[in-house]
Amino acid sequence: MGKVLSYTWRVLVNIFYLAVVGVVLTSIRDPSEKSIVAVLGLIYVTLRSQAIFQAIATISIVPSFQKQIDQIQFRVDGTFEMPDRAEEYSSADTARIKLYIDGFFLGLISLVCLGVFFTAHNN
Repeated sequence: MGKVLSYTWRVLVNIFYLAVVGVVLTSIRDPSEKSIVAVLGLIYVTLRSQAIFQAIATISIVPSFQKQIDQIQFRVDGTFEMPDRAEEYSSADTARIKLYIDGFFLGLISLVCLGVFFTAHNN
């Protein structure tokens, strides 16, 4: 139940962000200003998307490194027992799904910004 609630919250927060972007872009009347704000939105989406992709890559790589470190320590230290990292892997999966949700909504925000940018001077 906790995961579903956290995913729902993430979706609701991203819907709020999308609504704020939409309201801001529709409230601007000057076409040049609207274009500038749309480009700034696209720059924001680009930077945030890059950070999300790096986080997803890190979340994917770190567990395998930890497993290798545990195996080395198990072979070197006879008293070391292999830990159960199922909870850590579950947390990583939850974080990865939240990042996918953020990425999806960033894609929607970028489409909104692109649409506003290309139609700003048509009115």
